[in-house]
Order: sequence, then structure tokens, then C-alpha cells
Amino acid sequence: MKGKFHSSGGLGTALLALLVILPCLANGQLPPPPVPPPLGDSEALSQVMGDFFRVPVPLIKELEGSVPIPSLNLPVVLFIAHHSHVSPHLLVTWRREGRTWLEIAGRLKLPPTIFFLPLPEGRLGPPYGRAYGYYWKHKKDKKVPIILSDEEIADLVQLKICTSYFGLPPRQIISLRSNGVRFSQIYGQEYRKRHGPAGGEFMAEVESRKRVDLWPAAG
Repeated sequence: MKGKFHSSGGLGTALLALLVILPCLANGQLPPPPVPPPLGDSEALSQVMGDFFRVPVPLIKELEGSVPIPSLNLPVVLFIAHHSHVSPHLLVTWRREGRTWLEIAGRLKLPPTIFFLPLPEGRLGPPYGRAYGYYWKHKKDKKVPIILSDEEIADLVQLKICTSYFGLPPRQIISLRSNGVRFSQIYGQEYRKRHGPAGGEFMAEVESRKRVDLWPAAG
């Protein structure tokens, strides 16, 4: 019975395929290609990171398997590697040894201001309010160090990525984050939204924006 079940299932699939293909052949047309399923949030994040930093997808996958919570740490790894010209594998090693992102940036002579997207002063909700409030208050006093947590650095970096890659207004992203929307969800939603009929046009826009003064650092 088990063998007959699989045989009938295979026959049913074959018949269904014929029902789709035969009308096309009769009209001299090729059957339409199957529609691929939309990318999940994690796959969209990988694609965005690869596109944005021009890193091969196999390397992205390798790094995802070596860093804890890739949705938080992978963008920071690639961001710091881009600015410092240091191997992302070395950054992962330092991270796994227990160093904070602020310590790693300091070791590479990267100032904390590099993580900030220039924004007009004003009230910001979490998770940006504390970081920007502290920065705006002390930005003119170089003697006061800017202290950022790993989570704040991850949020600041991804704010830069989303505004540059998707062309989203910073305040829109901040509002989404203040309402509990994760960055992985933002990547997934925005990437899928743009990869409909206008996907090619969107990718052309991305190519024109990438690596063109992407990282204006707050002064």
C-alpha cells in the first residue's frame, strides 16, 4: 500500500504538470517559470548585507555562523571592517574573546562619533534617546568620552544602513524601533516590498547610492 500511495502521488503531480504545460505548448509558448517564494527576514538581512557592503553571500553565511545573534552583530562586524580595513574574521575573534564594540572601535582608532547619523536635535524615543541625548549634550566637549553599549552601537549602525540602502527617513526607522519592530523585520519587509515588479529599478537605485558618501559621521 505504501508503494502504491507514492506512485499515485507521483502520477498526480505529473498529470498536474501536463495540464499546465500542454496548453502552453499548443499555443507555441513556454510555460511560465515557477514563482520563487519571498525571502524570509533572515535571508533578506543576508542579502542586504551582501549587497550593501559588496560582500559575497558565502562569506556572509560564514560570518553568520560565527557571531552570536547575527541580526545584531553581523552589521557591526561589516561596518567596522569597512571603516578600519581589518578582516571581519579578526573582529569576530575579538568579539568572541569578550571585547565590546566600543573597545574594538577604540583599538582600531575609530571614534564613537562614526556610529552616529547626523540628526537635528530633538526628542527621540528608545533605543536612540539615551545615545543621542548624551552625544548632543557632550559633543562639543572632547574631554567627555561617549559611552555606548553594544546594543546601542548595533542600533546606530543599522540606522545608517537602512537609511542609505532603502532610502528610508531616519525618523521613520526610529519610530518603528520605538514601537518594538526589530531590524530583521524592517529588512525583510522593505526588501520584499521592493522586489516585486519594480525590483530591478530598486536595485539600480541601490547601486547608485552604495559607496557614495554612505557614512557621514556626526561632527
